Amino acid sequence: MHTFTVKDSRTPINPSRNQVSNSFLPKVNTSSDILEYRIQREANHLKYKEPFIPFVVAVGQDWQSIQQYDLILSANVQYSFTQVTKAIETLFKIQSVIDIPKTCT
Repeated sequence: MHTFTVKDSRTPINPSRNQVSNSFLPKVNTSSDILEYRIQREANHLKYKEPFIPFVVAVGQDWQSIQQYDLILSANVQYSFTQVTKAIETLFKIQSVIDIPKTCT
């Protein structure tokens, strides 16, 4: 079990397996849920005055039946992949190799 402490707190946090996996690769049930998740994520970034960061989201009912991996770059730009490695590779290329800013608004 991994534990960590929040910056201004001395209380250790023990995240669940789902919390750890969702922090790296969030999952939604259907493609139509992506819009709601993106809006929620943008609201959280605005709340803390952080820029929106592109991300990859898994689409499927559970982790064993993932249908696709969507790369979300902004409100209007979204790409779908069948393999998570291709989605993350493309995200890396867009951010690093092509030198597009890591923060999109």
